[in-house]
Amino acid sequence: MNLSIESMLHRMCFRALVSWLALAGAAVSGSNLYAAALSPPTAVIVKGETAWTRIEYRSQGSAVSGLQFDLQYDRRMLYIEVSIGSGAAAVGKALTTTVLPNGDLRILIGGFNQTVIGDGGAVDLNIKMAVFASTGPHPLGITNVVGVRPDGTGISVRRVGQGRITAIPQ
Repeated sequence: MNLSIESMLHRMCFRALVSWLALAGAAVSGSNLYAAALSPPTAVIVKGETAWTRIEYRSQGSAVSGLQFDLQYDRRMLYIEVSIGSGAAAVGKALTTTVLPNGDLRILIGGFNQTVIGDGGAVDLNIKMAVFASTGPHPLGITNVVGVRPDGTGISVRRVGQGRITAIPQ
């Protein structure tokens, strides 16, 4: 496999950022002094159809320049495509996702700048409900939320509410 120097540098920087966010999360996980918040969505989707929604970010006075969190949902019932939200995109942040061994989707929002993420959509979700999904609510959880300040120190970010996607018959 022949990688360009730029590609190798990008991978090294991304790995360093992921490692740093993990360490920052450990450093602030016990703190209750947080103000920034992520809000998972609630939506109603017809079985077999697709709907757009987003995870909202509110700084509430906190200066956060990077976010990491896990999205929990039943991958048999919901197919979710994730894209960068308006609040993060407006300040030059990028989005990276990976599926964890437990099936959760890890979402990382960051960039090579120290610009604070503004209020608005952290990520946009394009959600397709399975045709065979049971009628009723399907949980959409956010866990393991970690933030980073522009100076590189960790900051707690809380989750507000519990998300759910409700399936209705065709």
